[in-house]
Amino acid sequence: METEKSFANSEELQEFDINKLRPVASKSSSRENTEVGIISIINSVKNGKRISLSKGLMQKLNCPKTIQFSFYDESIAIAENLPNNKGSFTIKEWKKQFLIYSAPLVNEITRTFDLDFEGITSKTFHEARYMNIEETTVAMISMK
Repeated sequence: METEKSFANSEELQEFDINKLRPVASKSSSRENTEVGIISIINSVKNGKRISLSKGLMQKLNCPKTIQFSFYDESIAIAENLPNNKGSFTIKEWKKQFLIYSAPLVNEITRTFDLDFEGITSKTFHEARYMNIEETTVAMISMK
């Protein structure tokens, strides 16, 4: 239970020594990169493994309900339909986020690009190129 007490006009106010106040040592800091990411890989034992796709990416892909992933050099190709690809992942929309819950996919991406999650739970990637392949918009996300 919280108790509110005013020091105004009390003996305690007179006993209060303002010189005993010590500022905290911690400083406010902003994130190094405030740029909006295109894709985030979340790899957490405690909070699960999933992929978060940006609203901008989803709009460029025409808001599909499912997408496919393929690897290409140092990039991931993402589209509703990719050549030589039969596996699709369902996108769940939650609070303006577009999520894919798939521990095997997160593990495969982590292994393929040698992503290090020690001390962190997610990695966000910011670079993409877009192209049309067989009448489908494909996002090529740089994983560097």
